[in-house]
Amino acid sequence: MGVIKRKLPAVVSVIILAAFVAGISVYFCARQGNGKSSSFSSDMESSEKEREVVPVGLTLFSDVSDWTPSEWSLDSHTLTREISEKTGVEIKATVPAQDADLQLSLLLIKNRLPDLMIIQNPNMVKKLISSGKVWNLDEFFNEYTDDGAAEAALSAETRKKLVERDGGWYCLPTGMNQNDITGSDISVIWNRKLAAEYGITAESVGSTSAFTAMLEKAAGEAQNSDTSLVPVLFGGNEDNYEIAEYLAGSFGAKQSSPQIWEEQGGRSALALINGLLRKKLLIPETLACSKEQTEGLVNDGNVLCFIGDISHMEFDADSWISYGPVKLDGKTEPVLKCRAQSDAGWPCIMISKGCTDLADTGRFIALMESGQVARMIEKYNADYSNWWIYENPCWDACLDKDSAWSQHEEKIYALEKTDGEVKLADSACADAEDYDFSTLAGVIAASSDSDFDSAYRTLLNRISTDGQAK
Repeated sequence: MGVIKRKLPAVVSVIILAAFVAGISVYFCARQGNGKSSSFSSDMESSEKEREVVPVGLTLFSDVSDWTPSEWSLDSHTLTREISEKTGVEIKATVPAQDADLQLSLLLIKNRLPDLMIIQNPNMVKKLISSGKVWNLDEFFNEYTDDGAAEAALSAETRKKLVERDGGWYCLPTGMNQNDITGSDISVIWNRKLAAEYGITAESVGSTSAFTAMLEKAAGEAQNSDTSLVPVLFGGNEDNYEIAEYLAGSFGAKQSSPQIWEEQGGRSALALINGLLRKKLLIPETLACSKEQTEGLVNDGNVLCFIGDISHMEFDADSWISYGPVKLDGKTEPVLKCRAQSDAGWPCIMISKGCTDLADTGRFIALMESGQVARMIEKYNADYSNWWIYENPCWDACLDKDSAWSQHEEKIYALEKTDGEVKLADSACADAEDYDFSTLAGVIAASSDSDFDSAYRTLLNRISTDGQAK
């Protein structure tokens, strides 16, 4: 029995050694006899790694209707998979086509807010903050991130303005690039082919009278030749009020809304829109189009002149040209407004206190705002329209200036041509909260000059009354 005990360790050692040698031999023979074995082993390792990606699902709600979120896939060689690998999350996004504010308000009442929100409506932003159900971002990032990437996406000055506006830092502005900040949101662009066909040049559309005359001339020629033509198109129902403000600024108005309509530039802008409608150069039905419908019309090739926000529109920039803003006359200098980062007009990322995976949420926001996604979009040839909502000036610094995306941005910037003074719009215009395009409807829809004057006086009375009531 003692002999057996003494021999047992030696026997076990021999067995282990034999198994090891056999394993080495099998591995060596496999490599010699089948060149695919190494590849198979790599594939197995890769497959195991892929199976390891089990991200946590985060819900995201947005009221930015012209944003189309990407379908989240964990397939190999996809942008969404790389984001999940780097952050540990996958996003389940909801962007209602309509009634987004109502839907989010109901979720707020039921205490069922989504994990993340990207909100553009300033009134909804205020409602969420006052509810106490969204994170103060100073507290959030101090607790759940350590690299400062998200904080670096905006300047200290912008952050200060956000704190002053909201009583704390609750919103992370997103969805804008350097061009958006330094230029106007609205552009006046012309279809190159049609402009050449109808003899339109920068000089021929430099004033309101010349602008209208050239559109009338083109419409008449198109009708005579039985050619389909949309003389002028505005940028969709969500941008109509901003377009009217842009035209007022182009005509020299310097105030913010609603006082802008009391200036001569504001009145002239309303008169131009009214004239375009009365002359049937601006088709009333197109004012009710969504951004998607407007984009479709632009890409049909029948629009001569487009006035709207082109920064996130999918279209062939090479087919369009800008002659700058339409001017009131040869003397009045345009005052073209662009928004500061802190303006409520930018979409804001907000985090619900009901979010249960806060560390991964912090990693996700830090990655999306850091600029790395800009490179990923080019790496995977992803659709920019799915990702612009996370864009900020940090992205610009991460792009190769010779890249396709950078070249596209330069083309867009060239189309956002501005002349005259560029002025930052006020970051908070409380008086303007109750004013939208419907407020101007009676003026722009007037059927005669006398009706226009009457409707305009009514608008001025309302602005005066509202001002006295505040």
